[in-house]
Amino acid sequence: MLENARYRIGFGLLGKIGEIRTAIEDDHTEGSARLIKVGGYGEGAIFGFGRMRTRVDSQFDAGGLGSRRWTAARWKDDQIVTDIIEQPAAGSFSIERRRSGRAVERQAARLPLATYDPLGFILRLRIAPPPAGQTQVLQVMEGRALWRATLTTAGTQPLPDSAAGTSALRIDGRLDPILYDGRPDDGDRPHRTFTLWLSNDAARVPLRLSVPVGIGDVVVELVDVQRQIRP
Repeated sequence: MLENARYRIGFGLLGKIGEIRTAIEDDHTEGSARLIKVGGYGEGAIFGFGRMRTRVDSQFDAGGLGSRRWTAARWKDDQIVTDIIEQPAAGSFSIERRRSGRAVERQAARLPLATYDPLGFILRLRIAPPPAGQTQVLQVMEGRALWRATLTTAGTQPLPDSAAGTSALRIDGRLDPILYDGRPDDGDRPHRTFTLWLSNDAARVPLRLSVPVGIGDVVVELVDVQRQIRP
């Protein structure tokens, strides 16, 4: 299955502040694994300042339900930070960071749980969302920062701000910053809650993501999606 989707990022009265594009570009076998290649690009800013661009390319093991390897690049002003991450086995990492004008940084890490890149995290929920009423805990890595995601499926409910009769699968989540040994990170990273809505069909296309931030909510909404079954 090939898929291209476009999302609008909005923030309260400010309206549109950015856009995200995602693509399921390929799936192929590698040894005994079936890998899905997924990519995403986002750009935006609040109040017109601090505009950032982010690009993530990931390979996801559909059978093992895990992110195998991914590259995340972030542009801000004239600076580019690129993280290249390999996870050949659940929780076993090699991490390489490249920054403009600096030497390459390399490290190995062993984490207590399998960990997902942001796109792999969403794909994991699309393929196997938490059973209704049950809580599931996953780990997400953004750049080199680690988060614990606690998730609960609330079941099928009306989709906010949609046509009457439109329903979707609602997943509520909380993101808590953690250290690589699993302990809470008591630094300045915030704790976040979010609600993710997936289409109420076999495709489970992400339709809406809302994240409370300060006095408003950042809302990511689907604008357009094209799906094609591979010949």
